[in-house]
Amino acid sequence: MARVRPTAESSMHDARFRHVVFTQNKSDSNMVKTRRINLTSRIKTTRMIKIDTSITAISEVIIRAGVCSSTSILLTIDTRKDHFTYVDVYCQEMANVNLVTFLSGSALNHIEINIHLQGYSANANVGLACLPNQAGAAVVHSLQDHNDRLTISNLECRAVLADETRVHYHGLITVSKNSNGTDAYQKNANVLLSNRAKAYSVPKLEIEANDVRCTHGSTTAGLSEDDLFYAASRGLNSTISKRLISQAYLMTVAKFLHDPKLERVFNRLVASQLARVIK
Repeated sequence: MARVRPTAESSMHDARFRHVVFTQNKSDSNMVKTRRINLTSRIKTTRMIKIDTSITAISEVIIRAGVCSSTSILLTIDTRKDHFTYVDVYCQEMANVNLVTFLSGSALNHIEINIHLQGYSANANVGLACLPNQAGAAVVHSLQDHNDRLTISNLECRAVLADETRVHYHGLITVSKNSNGTDAYQKNANVLLSNRAKAYSVPKLEIEANDVRCTHGSTTAGLSEDDLFYAASRGLNSTISKRLISQAYLMTVAKFLHDPKLERVFNRLVASQLARVIK
């Protein structure tokens, strides 16, 4: 089925907390403009990709990791209006992909990340940090698709939610019959800074092979009172304490980048956005 494109008249807000499927109609003159980014890695690639949501309502990022290649990517999406992003990653034999995505903004930030491990011993590490502000929402759908032996995938989605922000995470791990030796990990963790913030988590597994290791988990809680007390004992006020603890919480996914320069950029982005969210 062709990938869906919402029209200009689509009600994107109605899709905040359900898996939306839009059908593509080529004859529709009101079709929303789509931006497509193609990246092919053959040896070693390090890159930051910033999605400009003011130009298009839909973005596509396609990453093809060749045999024995190494790819590290920081993807940032800051929404002022509703935006849909589709990310497809294809990993060939012994390829290694490290992808961290930072979602922020005051509108609907909908992303689908599909990781296809197509070659022997392919490896993918994916981290997502969600920090919507005001009444913003993040909807995340992830797929870890294992199609060969000894493939490895690690995915971690973390969110910090203040005010009336929301996040909905839907994660799926699939393992085909010929994918013995697969090692797949999936985690969703959320911190609520407000009684009005909400987090939804729906993890799923579909396993057809026998010799595999697949795990998933989900946690949702407020900030630790012990951490806040420790910060206060060091002379930090409540606002600064919450920012620093939240920053450390989101920066956990930076370990997937395996690149010091990208990690520093990511750290600055998180700190800047937290200054807008926690006041």
